[in-house]
Amino acid sequence: MNCESSTQLLLRQDLDLTIVTRKPGDEVGQLLRQERLVWAEAQNAAIHEQNPLPLAMDGMTCFCTQWACNALDARGRDYRLAYNCPSLSTIMAVVNVGLAMTAQLESLVPQDWRILGEAEGLPQLPLLNIMLVRHPNKPSPITECLAEHIIEGFKP
Repeated sequence: MNCESSTQLLLRQDLDLTIVTRKPGDEVGQLLRQERLVWAEAQNAAIHEQNPLPLAMDGMTCFCTQWACNALDARGRDYRLAYNCPSLSTIMAVVNVGLAMTAQLESLVPQDWRILGEAEGLPQLPLLNIMLVRHPNKPSPITECLAEHIIEGFKP
């Protein structure tokens, strides 16, 4: 198990196969689907009513964080990066206990959280591409078999 970011591992070519999110127009690999980035908070929290808005995000090097902050700036909404962590499980734990809200792929939002939007004064966020990336120099029958199962699993 390796806890480094997929981006770093891809750059070093240490992965045979990975699923990554990319900006539209930055397609490396095979498109599995497009999905919206959404605002979310714990069900019984009213984090979206706080000012400044406390966010739990994956740091300013993540384009999702940049998009979320840019959207809030454009709306004139005050926010602060209360929790800045590359670990999705840590971000989810922080949101789950009501310390902050986040912007995540819609499919990653647990059912017991609330998805927020325009009605709560939050700007709509863009679509992301979910991509399957294969190592260019390490094709193998096992990797290709796994890739085909992943592709099938992402079909509607």
